[in-house]
Amino acid sequence: MDEMFKGTNVEDAKNCSLAVIRGLLHNKYSLFILSTHLYEIADELQKEEKIIFKYFESEVVDDTLYFTYQLKDGIAKEKIGYLILKREKVLDLLEGMKEN
Repeated sequence: MDEMFKGTNVEDAKNCSLAVIRGLLHNKYSLFILSTHLYEIADELQKEEKIIFKYFESEVVDDTLYFTYQLKDGIAKEKIGYLILKREKVLDLLEGMKEN
């Protein structure tokens, strides 16, 4: 499942995601793979023995973003959204709108 409840506010998405994940933990015969940018839910689920946290590694060097495509144990802590806006020149485009 990818980005459950992404169409709602962060707090609601967090609470709904936690409810669904805790419900899925009762299923003994299936494997569920979930992706989310809501790293806040990890704090509440860290002690769950049935959950394994993984993330795709990325690295920022001199404002350049690199993806290694390596799956690592743990939770990604990088916040790269602003860097992506900058790299894709969205910030330049928005700055240019001031001139019009």
